[in-house]
Parts: sequence; C-alpha cells; structure tokens
Amino acid sequence: MVIRVFNVATACCLLLISFTACNEERIVDSKTTLILPEVEVKQGMETITYQLDGMDETYNTKLGGKLVLSELNEPPKRGDVVYYKTPSLNMEHVFPNANPGWKPQIYDIARIVALPEESIMIRDGQVYIDEKKLDTFYGKALMWGQGEESYFNNLNKPGSGVCDSDCQKSMTKYFHMDMPEIKIPAGHVFLLGDTWARSVDSQTYGSIAIDQIEWVIIGRERKP
Repeated sequence: MVIRVFNVATACCLLLISFTACNEERIVDSKTTLILPEVEVKQGMETITYQLDGMDETYNTKLGGKLVLSELNEPPKRGDVVYYKTPSLNMEHVFPNANPGWKPQIYDIARIVALPEESIMIRDGQVYIDEKKLDTFYGKALMWGQGEESYFNNLNKPGSGVCDSDCQKSMTKYFHMDMPEIKIPAGHVFLLGDTWARSVDSQTYGSIAIDQIEWVIIGRERKP
C-alpha cells in the first residue's frame, strides 16, 4: 500500500513538473532558419566574404558564394544577421564573458538576439529575453551548429574536432555558461554570433546602436 501511495505521489510530482515546463513563458522564432537562399545581386546591394567561425558554417564563404547584403531600411528584427561597424573596445569596461586576447574587426556580422528596451540573460547555456526562454536554434549554446550532446558524440572522431580532457571540461562549462541580465537601451540591439565561444559580439562590447548597422544579410550570391 505504501508503495502504491509513493507511486501516485511520484506521478503527481512528474505531472506538476511537466505542467510547469510546458507553461514556461517563451519567445518563439520558428521563421528564422539557417538556410541561405541564392540571391541575384541587384543595384544597391553589396557582397562580402566571411571566413571566421563566429557564425554557423552556413555563412562561411569558403563553402559557397559570397554573402549578399541589402541596406537596412526598416527596423531590424530578431534573428536577422547583420553587417555592422564594431564599436571601439575599452578592455577596462568590457563584459565579463569577453576574451581579452580577441580584437574585433572594423566590420563584422552577427545575429540580432535582443531588441531595444528588452533585457537579455544567459542561464545554463540558454538565452532568456525579459525572463522568457528564447525558443529557437540561436537561443542556446552551440558549437558550429551542434548542441552539447551532438558535439560530444562526434568529438575526436575522424573528420571532427580533437579535444583532450581539459578541452572537454572547458566545453562542458561553455555549454552551461551564464551571462548576467543586461538591459538594452532604446535604439540599440544585442548581437550574438551563432557560436558564442568563437564570436566577438555584444558579449564583448555590449549592445550596439542601430545606426551602426548598415546592412542585413539576405542570402548568397547566385552563381551565373
């Protein structure tokens, strides 16, 4: 009889946990994908090469055509990948997650994750906007498009990265990283590369003024 009561109690607890998880407030972005369409370059557009690894490999022009930029003529949207002028870097005032050995380029690309007057934080490798879970692929810690389980399942296999025990401890810490809550000022956005550990972005220099964003990436250059 005691066992039966215990099982019922356990089941009730599990149902309560499931109910709480299902009712967690979320911000869902199901429209943004990692698919870059081929685009005919028209007047007023520009193209760039990008060969860094702060973004998903989808954006690496070694693997395909140049990236096509269109002028930012409307308010930026969450999920947009933008080409922007990086602010000056004062290493005495950078954010705690910054790597002091990194130096940003004059121009770079990253993804808009938080919008003006929102707050953003990272808890256990997950982005929260105004305390709501950001439910999309770019809302969690990834390493070259892979989550923690996939990354470690493929690690040290032929064709994949090599990572010793110290490296693995560091990567485990990365997948569960935290960032304190930050309030985004009016007229600013918060940018993250898709691979947070390899990106110089708002983790380093804080939110970016929208007037520093000149272009939005709309696809790859269509081959003739």
